[in-house]
Amino acid sequence: MARPSSIALGGYFPAPFTLLPSLASLVSFARQDDAHILVDPCAGDGFAIDELRKHWFERADLDARIYAVELEKERAKGLRVRLSQADRTFHCDAFQVEISGQDGASLLFLNPPYDSDKVHGRLEQRFLERWSASLIPGEGVLLFLVPFYALRASAEFLAQHYQDIRAWRFPQPSFTASPPLQFPPSRRSHG
Repeated sequence: MARPSSIALGGYFPAPFTLLPSLASLVSFARQDDAHILVDPCAGDGFAIDELRKHWFERADLDARIYAVELEKERAKGLRVRLSQADRTFHCDAFQVEISGQDGASLLFLNPPYDSDKVHGRLEQRFLERWSASLIPGEGVLLFLVPFYALRASAEFLAQHYQDIRAWRFPQPSFTASPPLQFPPSRRSHG
């Protein structure tokens, strides 16, 4: 069951902003000819993914574009204002967006609504199954922020579709306030 405060905000529970530098330190990107693509299908106002990009791509030889989706109208407006014109923002249901690994996201920042789902057991798992396809096979990195109790629903999928999986829990007091775990730098397997 989702927390009442999260339900009141449309399932929105943003990553603690004080932990974004720590999350960013878990991932690094190599220089490449094309810009990296960072995907956030539950972007809120875009603060978290924008801050993460600033940490990762402050060097002049690295570049990244963000593809971000937000369902709630006011947060989607904030998202469009926050991100640059080179980024792509969508105000819609994340399950209605066409996605493909062909474009190849370097990173999937997935902090989905925390709730149960009739088919998948957990809504977090439904987002994971849907959005994993956006990653470059064998190279894309997943940052998956979920409550520890929701991890069971995703364990088999993660084991079958990702390699080099690691789990960390948020430090106190963030763990008690928002009990998600996250999975940095997991690489999507070919298969």
